[in-house]
Amino acid sequence: MKKIIASLLLSFFVSSIMAQTDFVGVVRYTLGTPGVADAPTDSMTVVFDKMRIMVILYIPDDNKIIEKIFVDDLTENKSYKIDKEKKIYSIDSLSLANPYEFKNTNSLGQVRNELCLRYKANMEYKDKSSATAAECLGAINFMKSGIKDYSFLGVQPLIVDNRIVMDLTVTKSNGSRSSITVSGIETKDNVDSYFDFWGFRENK
Repeated sequence: MKKIIASLLLSFFVSSIMAQTDFVGVVRYTLGTPGVADAPTDSMTVVFDKMRIMVILYIPDDNKIIEKIFVDDLTENKSYKIDKEKKIYSIDSLSLANPYEFKNTNSLGQVRNELCLRYKANMEYKDKSSATAAECLGAINFMKSGIKDYSFLGVQPLIVDNRIVMDLTVTKSNGSRSSITVSGIETKDNVDSYFDFWGFRENK
């Protein structure tokens, strides 16, 4: 029976991969603390182009929400920090660091009815003063063939094993956990309008 189930799962994965195209679209994430009922949550939106990734952070500030916008261009190896109010941007080199080395556990998970592969971080050689464990769920149906792994600012994994990260949970050294989970995902034909900064000037 187990062999039959394994064979069916393998057939499902193969058919899914054959039907896939590179994901281009918008993913919304919610940040929080698992198991804490009224934990404060922030949110962010990530726009995935072919080789460009925009991250929009929503930061509470008194009675308003401030947007912080970053664009990473993996073709140019450049990172842009965008100020929409002042219509300026600054350029920095792109950080290609990854905080964790994730390994496929060959087990399944699910986020918002999307089937995922479960990955766990190899913590053997990591400094455990801040985190002792990390795991994530990589979407089976939302992939980026041209980007193996990508972490925003070298800190926040968003693509693992060519898969869009649907959920990331980090266990901290004090035993608490933090998570970032997809709250919405939308496939688009193109996202060029998000990257249109005509009229903006470089802040040198």
